[in-house]
Amino acid sequence: MTRTIPDISPVPRSVAVAATDGMLHFELALAYEVFGSAPAALPGPWYDVRVCGTHAVRVGRFVLEPDCGLDRLAHADTVIVPALADVGEDPPADLVATWPATSAR
Repeated sequence: MTRTIPDISPVPRSVAVAATDGMLHFELALAYEVFGSAPAALPGPWYDVRVCGTHAVRVGRFVLEPDCGLDRLAHADTVIVPALADVGEDPPADLVATWPATSAR
């Protein structure tokens, strides 16, 4: 049996996915599918996944309500920031402002 980080720890690892306007819905869905859906045969805890943002965001044709604020990024074991659809666009200022505390951890 392959051992994974979640199956070694009795507490699920936390994953924070940053939800921002203009992000690619495929990347958000992929991250959530990998970390948010526990395999049926897994004998232990899986990941605790939270979608983090400051407001509801439009992702393609969908509107997404974040579970918590961007401040949660600084406390997560893993942080995922889906790419923006427009690569020439600057990332949102509120996301950039959280990065010093997040990356220091």
